[in-house]
Amino acid sequence: MSSNDDENATPEKLKVHHEKPMRARHHSEETRRKLSIAQKGKRHSEETLRKMSESHKGHTPWNKGRKGVYSEETLRKISESLKARTLTRKIKKLSLSAGRKTSISHKGHTPWNRGRKEIRSNVLHKQSLSHLGKNPTLETLRKISESLEEMKTSLKEYEKQLKSKK
Repeated sequence: MSSNDDENATPEKLKVHHEKPMRARHHSEETRRKLSIAQKGKRHSEETLRKMSESHKGHTPWNKGRKGVYSEETLRKISESLKARTLTRKIKKLSLSAGRKTSISHKGHTPWNRGRKEIRSNVLHKQSLSHLGKNPTLETLRKISESLEEMKTSLKEYEKQLKSKK
């Protein structure tokens, strides 16, 4: 473009040139790392989640009805990962000592919902409604009882360890 063309150029013409500055280019590894860090911890708003849900409705997943999409090795890795994840969750749930240590470390901190009784009562109300009309089986009640007994014994053992350390 000559200088004469610049004078006659409208903002729309100039804009077209800069619409997609990254076309046919790639971000460097450092830039990609910085972009990744900047996005970590961000959550979509309720409205955005609703819009994304609406946009996906009616679309068929790419692998629906397909067999042999994943290799045997990939399926094995997925299986191991899921098993490890559920095992980790169970261990964390049952680990009273970890919970006790966390409790000790949080002494003196003000909880986020301190003084917000309406939130607490609302949550309790929702929880009580979720159990309405459900009667646990005898087997379930037995399992709950056994689990509580295990927790009590592990708590007693942990307290003995604390006393012995003092």
